[in-house]
Amino acid sequence: MNQKPTTTPDPNQNEVRTLKLTKLETRALGDESGTGTKITGYAAVYEEFTELRDWWGDRFYERIAKGAFDDTLADGHDIFALKNHDWNLILGRSGANLTLESHENGLYFELLPNNSSLGQDMKEDVRSGLIKGCSFGFRIVDQEWEQRDDDWFRTIKKVELQEITLTPIPAYSSTTAEVRSLDRQGQHKTALEVPDSQRFSVPKGLSEEQIRALKRKNEALLLDIETTLRYGRA
Repeated sequence: MNQKPTTTPDPNQNEVRTLKLTKLETRALGDESGTGTKITGYAAVYEEFTELRDWWGDRFYERIAKGAFDDTLADGHDIFALKNHDWNLILGRSGANLTLESHENGLYFELLPNNSSLGQDMKEDVRSGLIKGCSFGFRIVDQEWEQRDDDWFRTIKKVELQEITLTPIPAYSSTTAEVRSLDRQGQHKTALEVPDSQRFSVPKGLSEEQIRALKRKNEALLLDIETTLRYGRA
C-alpha cells in the first residue's frame, strides 16, 4: 500500500482506540461496605506498534509516543470515564472521582465509582471479569507518518483526551479490535473493526483506483444501513 492511510473520512473527527489486553483491577480502600472500591488500569500503552485498519480497510501500524498525554492532562479540561463509549453512562470525571497519570509505560487511571447502580454494577463487572478492556477517545494534535516498504507507520505524538471507557472486548479473530468514533449531527456513534472474514471482498483483475471506488460505495452502503436502523427513513 503506497498511499498514506485514511483513518477517518474527516481529519477533524475524534478517534477511539481499544486495548485488548488491558489488565483491570479492583482495590478495596478499607471500607467494609465495599463502596470504597476503586478500579485501576491502563487506558493506553506507550511505544508499542499495533496493527490497525484505515477507513478503507487497508493495514497500517500505530503507536503512542511516551508523553503524548502530558499536555492534555495538564491543561485542566474535564476528562470523563464512560461505559462502552456511551455519554449517557458516565462513571467518572477528572477532578472528581477519576485520576489520570502518565506513567513510564502508559496512561494510568484510578476510578472510584459512586454509589449509583451503574457504578456498583461496573465494579462487580470488573471484579468478575465481564469487563476486561479499556479504551480512550481522543483528537490527534500532532502525529508523524513513516513509510517502510509497502507499510505505513503512524506515531501519535500529542493528543487531546476526551474520555476513557471501560468495555468488554469483542472476541475478534484479528489481533486488534479498533473502534472508530463517528460524530455526525451531534450523535456520538462508534463503528467496530470487523474480522477479516467479514471484510469487503474485492473481485480479481481490478485496478487500485477501481478497488478504492468499490470500497467507497461499500462504505456508503454500510453507513446508509446503519442510519436506517438507528433513525429510520425520513
